[in-house]
Amino acid sequence: MTPTIERVWRHRMGPWLIQAPRQSGQVVGDRFIPSPIEAEFQGRDAQPHFRMIIEVVDGVPRCTELTFKRFEGGREIRQRDLRAVELDAWIESIVGMCAGRLTESPDGALSYTIDSDFQAGMKIIQDIRKGSRRTLTDARKQKVADLYNAHETGGIEAVMKAFGVSRSTAIRYIKATRESGLIEKRNQ
Repeated sequence: MTPTIERVWRHRMGPWLIQAPRQSGQVVGDRFIPSPIEAEFQGRDAQPHFRMIIEVVDGVPRCTELTFKRFEGGREIRQRDLRAVELDAWIESIVGMCAGRLTESPDGALSYTIDSDFQAGMKIIQDIRKGSRRTLTDARKQKVADLYNAHETGGIEAVMKAFGVSRSTAIRYIKATRESGLIEKRNQ
């Protein structure tokens, strides 16, 4: 049997049960983050059941599954249930409760202990998640330039499709790439 971390998160909606493997995960910053983390809200007062899976993907904790299920004898899932989802806050809180501070023993072995300073752990997770969003590296700028320059028209759409981003983000990518000198302004 794999050792697990089990925590209960007292949320305003009610308690969440959180489970994560103790020995499976990734080092992110100065923290060890178990992966996957499963979190469940069993529903109460006829609220639906929520289940979330958080995994470390590309060095960042991300929600990879979110399931709603009608609580037995409860009401249907409603629009207000979807509006109640505070995805970023849930991820940061849940991961913050399971993340551990890495320590190195004199023999060089790494171990981790779950932080008693939940807020500090949560802040690190927030910073990692914020920093992971739409980072425009030099390699990405070059790809943006190649895509944009390959199209006489429709370069914005090509960038949107290639990166899976919104129009405003594609325009921001193109602007930053142009400022780097990789794209020349087109004559209108």
